Amino acid sequence: MAGALLAGFAARADQEIFADNFQNGWFVQPWAATALTNSPLSPNDGALVMAVNCGPFEALDLRAPAFDASPYANLIFWLHGGAAGGQSLSVQALLNGIPQAAFPLPELLPNVWTNFVIPLAALGASNSPALNGFYIYNFNDAAAPTFFVADVSLQARPGVVRPSFVAGASRSDGQVGFSLAGAPGQKFVLQTSTNLANWQPVSTNTFGSAPFPFVVAPSSPRQFYRATTAP
Repeated sequence: MAGALLAGFAARADQEIFADNFQNGWFVQPWAATALTNSPLSPNDGALVMAVNCGPFEALDLRAPAFDASPYANLIFWLHGGAAGGQSLSVQALLNGIPQAAFPLPELLPNVWTNFVIPLAALGASNSPALNGFYIYNFNDAAAPTFFVADVSLQARPGVVRPSFVAGASRSDGQVGFSLAGAPGQKFVLQTSTNLANWQPVSTNTFGSAPFPFVVAPSSPRQFYRATTAP
């Protein structure tokens, strides 16, 4: 009889964009001159930060393949004004490569790291199905003194209830029955894998007031299942 194992259930987490290096498919699109450096020291004990030299009307152009932004609430990053400070910068979100309205930042202070937390709603990107980048833009007709960028991430929305396994048992017909529980109205995706590396969707459903039952027929002696929240 084929067996089945329920794997751990996945909840939404923050998405790292840059922390010592680029992560999760993010990269710099060539525009403003950008280099990795270990000076000034990262605000959170990291090894490397980005040094950015923006000419007139140039930007640090952060890109990724388009993805669903609905699980995320805020864009978080640190900026350092270097020895000069005084940079007047703005942030723009890119939806399918199209810049949204600019969000102006206060002038950077010299020799100080400043933490910015910007709601995606303020960038016109909340719940977008096609977020694929951000500009940190010098909207001025003069070059900006070198500034530094560290620890860029997308912060997950609070209060996401993690789907949980309620009960499960093998059946005499070789199938496996189990139930999942979650917040009423929350969508979730049941996924399966034979190796814990490659996952395929089984079905997408919405939790009600009672646990959601499943009966599945494993196609392998070792079949794994997990659930993740869906937008």
